[in-house]
Amino acid sequence: MASRILAVIVLIFFVSGCATTGTRKTAQAGDGASQIASLEARVADNERTIDYLQAQLSGKGSSGADYSYSGKSAPPQVAATPRRIQQALQNAGYYEGNIDGKIGRLSLRAIKEFQIDKGLKVDGVVGKETWAKLAAYLD
Repeated sequence: MASRILAVIVLIFFVSGCATTGTRKTAQAGDGASQIASLEARVADNERTIDYLQAQLSGKGSSGADYSYSGKSAPPQVAATPRRIQQALQNAGYYEGNIDGKIGRLSLRAIKEFQIDKGLKVDGVVGKETWAKLAAYLD
């Protein structure tokens, strides 16, 4: 009799444990779906940013195209990509190499020289402060 009661209790714990685990998996799947939706929105926003920047570069910025950025009135700041870093360094007179999108020895030296001249932390890394000053040379 005691073994049957014990078996029933173990069965109840097992069943309730499985039900709880299934609920957690469902909740995680729901969270994943919302994360995917959020990432898709960010991708769409980034695509609009690219369209806006391409229009600005080609001189067609007043074409009337819809460049809305999640309700923001102005487009987001340009990201610091290796090509943009090299172009800005070249425009500022610090980099004389090819703009190949690879931060190599010449690019690193140019970044450090720029940081020295601008009174920034000299680490060869284009962080927020360095990029804030360097991005001005992209125009």
